[in-house]
Amino acid sequence: MVRGIVESIERDRAFWYDQCTLPPTYQTFFQLHLLYILILLPRLRALPAATASTEHPIPEPLDPGAPGASPASSTPSPASSGSESGSGSGGGGTAVLSKPLHESYPTELLQHFFELAESEMRQVLGRGERERVVRKYMDEMGEQWRGAGAGLDYVLGLTGSEEVAERAKADSELASWVWRNLLGSRGLTVPSEGEGKSEETMGENLELVVRFVRREMARLDRISDADVINGNIGEWGAPAP
Repeated sequence: MVRGIVESIERDRAFWYDQCTLPPTYQTFFQLHLLYILILLPRLRALPAATASTEHPIPEPLDPGAPGASPASSTPSPASSGSESGSGSGGGGTAVLSKPLHESYPTELLQHFFELAESEMRQVLGRGERERVVRKYMDEMGEQWRGAGAGLDYVLGLTGSEEVAERAKADSELASWVWRNLLGSRGLTVPSEGEGKSEETMGENLELVVRFVRREMARLDRISDADVINGNIGEWGAPAP
């Protein structure tokens, strides 16, 4: 599943980095991959509460030696947050696989995501960087995951609310969430002369991303539990038509 996310982002690189003008930084790398992870997590949390087979391969890590693979991660798995975005544990293997599906799959997905994130960070910082520096940055990334996960859970709560007024503001809240977490809160300052057009384009791109999130969540909801359990979630759609 993580491999599919990596491939989809690379496929749509022109949209994310050129059209949305996201800077080619580690922070963009992290937030962009996190976006896909958070779109997928609600579907995994909706899996039945049956116990997974300890012999079944759940969302796979990248192949050892492949770009982004981290054979020996020193980053602790993300700890539980106040939201239901999933929780990590230091243990893997049967300890994770013996958990109910709706717990084990999100845990494994997050574990593989943070392995990818740490591997990318080590490439950016260089081989000689001290472990405590890497750990400090990864702790910060964990905090960003918790904050973004809680924010998206709030949006999903509005979407499923019985109150018409709450459902009506779900998309605007989702747009605000994307703006804060992916677009770096652009537009907080008054644009200088000549920047108005870029701000208008940002609004158009923001709408495309919101539609992309909604569309992909709806697509994942239509996939059977059996296919999700087997990792058959199909190909991610393009954020732009």
